Amino acid sequence: MISFTLTVMVAFSQGRTVTGTVTDAADGAPLPLVNILIKGTQRGTVTDNAGRYTLQVPDGESVLVFLYTGYASREETVGGITDINVALREANEEIAQVVVTGYQKIEKKRSTGSYAIFGRKDLAQANVRSLDGPLEGLTAGVTYNSVTKKLQVRGVTSLMANASPLLVLDGLPYEGALEQINPATVRSVTVLRDAAAASIYGARAANGVIVIETESGEGAIQVMYDGMVQLKPRANLSGLNLMSSEEYVDYMDWLYRTYGDGRLEKKKGYYMNDLPRRWVERFRDNTITDAQYGTTLDSLRGLSNRDQAQSLLERLGVYHSHSVMVSGGDKYRFAGALRYEQEFPNDRRTRNQSFSLSLMNSSTFNHYVSMNVGMRARLGRTRTFEGLSAADDFYRSYAPYQMLYGAEGEALQFYRDRDEWGIENLEKNGLPAERFVPAEDLWRSYAKGTSRWGRGLLTLTFTPVQPLRVEASGAMEYGWDRARRIDEKDAYGMVKLYNDGSELKPDGAHAFPRGGRLRQTLSETFSYTLRLQANWDQQFGVHRVTALLGSEIRERKDRISGSELLGYDPQTLAVALVNEAELSNGVTGTAKLNKQAFIYNLSRYELEPLERFCSFYTTGSYSLLQRYNITGSVRVDQSNLWGTSREVQWKPLWSVGASWQISEEDFARNARGWLDRLGCCAVRMELAGTCRAGLTPCSW
Repeated sequence: MISFTLTVMVAFSQGRTVTGTVTDAADGAPLPLVNILIKGTQRGTVTDNAGRYTLQVPDGESVLVFLYTGYASREETVGGITDINVALREANEEIAQVVVTGYQKIEKKRSTGSYAIFGRKDLAQANVRSLDGPLEGLTAGVTYNSVTKKLQVRGVTSLMANASPLLVLDGLPYEGALEQINPATVRSVTVLRDAAAASIYGARAANGVIVIETESGEGAIQVMYDGMVQLKPRANLSGLNLMSSEEYVDYMDWLYRTYGDGRLEKKKGYYMNDLPRRWVERFRDNTITDAQYGTTLDSLRGLSNRDQAQSLLERLGVYHSHSVMVSGGDKYRFAGALRYEQEFPNDRRTRNQSFSLSLMNSSTFNHYVSMNVGMRARLGRTRTFEGLSAADDFYRSYAPYQMLYGAEGEALQFYRDRDEWGIENLEKNGLPAERFVPAEDLWRSYAKGTSRWGRGLLTLTFTPVQPLRVEASGAMEYGWDRARRIDEKDAYGMVKLYNDGSELKPDGAHAFPRGGRLRQTLSETFSYTLRLQANWDQQFGVHRVTALLGSEIRERKDRISGSELLGYDPQTLAVALVNEAELSNGVTGTAKLNKQAFIYNLSRYELEPLERFCSFYTTGSYSLLQRYNITGSVRVDQSNLWGTSREVQWKPLWSVGASWQISEEDFARNARGWLDRLGCCAVRMELAGTCRAGLTPCSW
């Protein structure tokens, strides 16, 4: 065996040794495995279990960078010091001291608006799957509807217009959904709730603003895995407080006996439920005896479909997600994450899965130029069987004694429209039988959905002189969603439509084709945002002045279409040609039970809405002694959408605010602890006019 050993020798100029201890600023506990680097080099060390370190530092002005996962980084200039002790603060605590508006970052003590800030620690404690739901429990004024999956800030602001808040991702407006963002990549979330948000973002911020900042990497290369498994048991049916079969039968019997029901009429060909049918036979037609009627009621009292329905339609809900993120870097920082999600909800009919990828790179070329580049993509798939309604709807739609399976486990037939004579009459005239077997029909109608979404981000920052910073940024998004709902040829609904559109006689005409049905919708969204902004931030002794001036252009174009095909065969992809005019005008003389004309309108539509916005804005603030603060914002929005009269099109949205940081006063220093928790006393004066996006003025 031959082995080779390569040794690389690197010589450094004579330096000195720096030692110290790294601890947690919160409780003073030592922090092991803290990365300590000499800035601008790859030389460094890590702390031991007691938080101690020793590092050989070259002569000259050296800067040590302290990096630890979950904590804010810190830099210390060595100078002539040989013993440097450092206390690191949790990153979540650092984040809580900065308000991110998307246009700028300002210290919490200098902000005069209403906001809430959350960091990675807050989101981790909430055990989040996506960012939408947990925000409701983390701050006041935010509500989330789990059914519609809509998030609202500041309550309902309109009955007709869009009430969703404006989303801002990494500094620029975001058109996607919150569920498309991997929570493992989120650094902070800031919720802007007051009227000042409208003066910053314009009319689109009438429903509040949610600003999301993602990780861009820092320090030594780190690989982090974030996994989650959630189990959700099946629903407890007792919570629905529904009648048992015995209670239902006794109630309906009492109701019919006491009040009768003039609408109950036994017609040949029409199906009636067992209980009302037997009631009509006993008390209206007198074709059965009391004993026969009582026997029917006793048999129905002993049946219950609750367990069968729950077993068919529900299951133990399982959700699992897996995310891997790689991050690191100093002058060239990066963060990349890959995530997979899969969900089998309690509703047995449904299954969801998705893949997402995110990449973020921040590069500092020199003291004058830096660049941020980001990319995000997501692919999602859903599948739902729709031949039968969800479990809770099933319990309310059918009597509790209507069983899904027989004693031998065979799937049972439900009569929905026609009785047995009516079904046999269809077969006698050459038409298919309308037999509805829920346990089988459930799987004959299904929907498949596919979604694709991508976003690219680029920000260039130029700092010609220290107080002035110029930013040019842009983001582009593309979304594609397709939903396909397929009803198979033998699905009950398709058989009924075919019969209702056919003549009730052998070799009769058929206005509606025999086969399946394909209904599909396609939605495409393309949007971009371009921004040019100048920032000024300078300290003059005890005075600090901050200002920004910028312009923003945004466009969003949607293409929404829907179509419907009849006679569809999912195997051969064949479809049937139909006479749409005949179907929409109505066909008479068919097998339809009520003998009315059979009318069917095919669904077909196409929309291409377009929105364009051009905005000009400015924000300024003045701070004295970091205690007394005044801020002001002005914004003008113009749009291609028709709206207000031209004399008010250039009317700006504006806000003015003032705050007093009591905890910084000398008389309050002894009470700083609880005052910091309370926050600053602020007197705000704000005014903002807002309007619906669809009613904003037009100018270009």
